[in-house]
Amino acid sequence: MRVAASIVVENERGQILLVREADPRVSGLYNLPGGHVEAGESPDCTAIREAHEEVGLNVVLDYLVGVYCAEKGYLFVFHARSPAGYAVPQSLEIQSVEWKLPADIFSLPISGILHANRLWAIIRDFMGGRQYSLECIRHVT
Repeated sequence: MRVAASIVVENERGQILLVREADPRVSGLYNLPGGHVEAGESPDCTAIREAHEEVGLNVVLDYLVGVYCAEKGYLFVFHARSPAGYAVPQSLEIQSVEWKLPADIFSLPISGILHANRLWAIIRDFMGGRQYSLECIRHVT
């Protein structure tokens, strides 16, 4: 079972940051920044790390949008704001970045999105105001 974390980064114009994957298996597909939780790491720390590693953003998480269950594992999705909005691919994993209004994400071709139904569910939850406190994630040793 895998655990991953992604982040809905929103700029001052209300646009959401999407990345285009560089991995040859999914090259060019739209996705949210994110990745697998590493051993000893919490999902919220993963989201922060991935935002920095993939697109060079230092973010502060606002809230948890939701936890999405799939056949292979769980995806924790967080929200953060990026006032500057200066995201640039920082790794070989990302081809490019694009800012899109949430409603425009539903117009993207399904064949151009990695896990389209999941991304659309996340964006619907975000647009619907779904927010969970970060306090629901407890760091214990």
